[in-house]
Amino acid sequence: MDNADAMLRKAGLMSAHVALFNRMNALRQMLFLAEVLDERQASAALVRAGTITTIGPATAEEPSVTSSRGRTADAPTCYSTLADLKGHAAEVYAVTTPELKALNAAAIEALKASDELAAFAQTLTKLDGDTGESSRRSRTATPAETAPSAS
Repeated sequence: MDNADAMLRKAGLMSAHVALFNRMNALRQMLFLAEVLDERQASAALVRAGTITTIGPATAEEPSVTSSRGRTADAPTCYSTLADLKGHAAEVYAVTTPELKALNAAAIEALKASDELAAFAQTLTKLDGDTGESSRRSRTATPAETAPSAS
C-alpha cells in the first residue's frame, strides 16, 4: 500500500469520530465567547440562534464575536451548544463568563467518560499498531533486496 492509500485509510478511520471533533470545536467556541466577554469587560452575553449580544460598557449585537487573538464564536454554534449544555430550549440564553467556564468544564468531564472518546482511543491504538507494523515491514528487507548485485 503506498503512502496515499495509507493516509486515505487512516482518514477513513477518523471519519467515524467527526461528531466528537465537532462537539469539541463547539465547546472551544464557548471558551472563545468567555474570552471575548473578558476582553470587552462585559458582564454577560445574550445568545440567540442568530446573534450574540455582549452586555457591558459597550453593548454590541453581532452574528459572531472574535477575540483579539482571532478566536471566533458564532451565534448558531453557541446557541445550540448552550441548549445542549443547559438542557432546555429557550429563545435566548443569558450567560456570564464564570458560567460559560463551568458549563465547559462539566462538558469536558462528561466527554472524558464518554463512549465516543473511548472509541477514539481505540482508533488511535489501531493507527499506532498500523504505523508500527508498516515501519517494521519497511525495515525488514527480503534476502533478494539485500543481496549485492553483480555488475
